[in-house]
Amino acid sequence: LTPIWRSDYDGERIFGKFKDVENNIRKICSAHKNITVISAWDFVPHNQKYFSDLRLHPNDEGFEHYYNNLIEEIKKND
Repeated sequence: LTPIWRSDYDGERIFGKFKDVENNIRKICSAHKNITVISAWDFVPHNQKYFSDLRLHPNDEGFEHYYNNLIEEIKKND
């Protein structure tokens, strides 16, 4: 699973842009046939009201979205 959206995703970090992490994970995993990469970027709606710290960690409602989206992705990849 790649990282979920976070409200400060567009900030510059030592490793570059946060959204680039997903591309790096995909590139690294592409060398392994037995790994399925699932994008979790949209698992939680891109709205701070779904995050307990208004930035990164989903609250109960945010985790409900995460759970439902994860189940659907697992079904697609099963």
